[in-house]
Amino acid sequence: MKKIGILGGTFDPIHIGHLIIANDIIEFLQLDRIFFIPTLVSPFKTKQKHTDYDIRIKMVQSAIRPFEYFNALDMEKDLPIPSFSINTINKLRELYHKSEFYMIIGLDQAKEFNRWKDYKDILKLVKILVITRNTDNFNDDRFIIYRGRRLDISSSEIRKRISENKNYNVFVTPDVYKIIEDEKLYRKNTSY
Repeated sequence: MKKIGILGGTFDPIHIGHLIIANDIIEFLQLDRIFFIPTLVSPFKTKQKHTDYDIRIKMVQSAIRPFEYFNALDMEKDLPIPSFSINTINKLRELYHKSEFYMIIGLDQAKEFNRWKDYKDILKLVKILVITRNTDNFNDDRFIIYRGRRLDISSSEIRKRISENKNYNVFVTPDVYKIIEDEKLYRKNTSY
């Protein structure tokens, strides 16, 4: 049985922190692969404007291309809006029914987990790994807790740096940098 990690998010943009953490989790859980699944419309960010979905998918595909154990899935564009995790999980289980799934979430998401749609069903369908810092005093028997490396890089910080004309290329892969520059993303005239 294949062990597959699920890493969702807006990835607006994807950055090296996502890649490093995903690699750490592959080793920690001994996963066969991780699916990067960009969210079409997050249930908790329905009013927030995001970069076009196809551009975000293109950035994810570009960032993970060198890694054979990472895959980008654009499945949420065909699922109901907003993008509830339960719908994504059910679709994954339908497509990869002989696999065991591990959903990877951050501490903030874990603290709000009881607000997720059908969260009790999610717990029955997948194992959930929560990324925390060593200094975080968080425990919850429902989750696998990962207290390893955590990088303080965020997509919102990158968008802010770009809008302020600051250097940001060290935070993203060269291919993602090229897409951001070619598409003129996150400039001051955008509403980010």
